[in-house]
Amino acid sequence: MSFRTKDNLFSMKKIILFILGSTVCTLSLFFVACSDSQITFQSLESKTKNGDPVFNRIKFVFGWSKDTWVMQQSHEGLHKNFSNWDRLAIVVDKTKEPYQARFYQLSPGEFKFNALNEVIPYKVRCYACHSNGPRAIRADFNSKQLNVSLKNKIQLQLWNIRIKTYGNIQSIGGKEFSEGAPFQSKMGLLSMNLNLKSCNPCHSADGIRAPLKLEHLGTAEFLVKNGIMPPFPFQISDKDIEQIEKYLK
Repeated sequence: MSFRTKDNLFSMKKIILFILGSTVCTLSLFFVACSDSQITFQSLESKTKNGDPVFNRIKFVFGWSKDTWVMQQSHEGLHKNFSNWDRLAIVVDKTKEPYQARFYQLSPGEFKFNALNEVIPYKVRCYACHSNGPRAIRADFNSKQLNVSLKNKIQLQLWNIRIKTYGNIQSIGGKEFSEGAPFQSKMGLLSMNLNLKSCNPCHSADGIRAPLKLEHLGTAEFLVKNGIMPPFPFQISDKDIEQIEKYLK
């Protein structure tokens, strides 16, 4: 056997080992991202009316046709009476084109969502913050009250990658009620396009994210102000910042 043949065999072995290693790593990350585990953290964005921290617990349940995101939320500090926390669910229907995300406010209870009889009126307008189904999960890793383990930090990032893969999603109310907050504002003015040119390449009817409406102005202003949006390496133009300020006035 010539040296060249031996070199070729050695190169083939390296390629095969690389492919096998990459496959194992990819499958491992997939199963970690889809595992039915739960993570408790302090929200980086949400605050109570008094400026106190809000705590969330999130569980992701993978399904071939539907993914379910269940969240418990406390506006009364970090305590272990989880069954008293607010409970919400987002069900992503992957059989639709585009995907549809239905939002549910649930009565406090077990950390799961199985039946529509648990659904209660909304406490806030979900659509004002969720223009495109589930949002990126942003935890305050500098929380003085709650430490997030390295494993959970990794899983949060994998969950965020999962959310990004949904693409352009239609946000829909899970159930209508005559009481409570509406899922989406009924004011026609707020259904107009926000039309920020820096955001339109992604947030458009044909983009990878759903269009932004005037109803999303407060959320957009917060994300821009805190440097969360647009994502790196994109930047928002001075003209769009002026437009946001103009709308707020």
